[in-house]
Amino acid sequence: MIKEVKIISEIDVVDFINKKSKKAELTYNEKLILEHDEALSKIGRKKETLKKLKKLLNEELAVKIVDVMPKNRATIEILIKQNEIKDEKIIEEILKIVSEE
Repeated sequence: MIKEVKIISEIDVVDFINKKSKKAELTYNEKLILEHDEALSKIGRKKETLKKLKKLLNEELAVKIVDVMPKNRATIEILIKQNEIKDEKIIEEILKIVSEE
């Protein structure tokens, strides 16, 4: 019998499941909830990264960088080489933006 109905946020649900996972095996549905939450949070972060990069670069290059999400300067230099970007400040800014991810 249900004694009380309480509205909770997705964040609360994910926190609860994460705490539970440290003590017991998760059910199939609980695992799906965590996978879903992780996928959505990655998408949200990538959208924000793309928005920031579009302020510095053309859309095609910004999308390419977000798809790869380079973690080092060498990879960024390879990606931007085709666009002939050689400005060190832009390269550093790209690295800073993607490392926030």
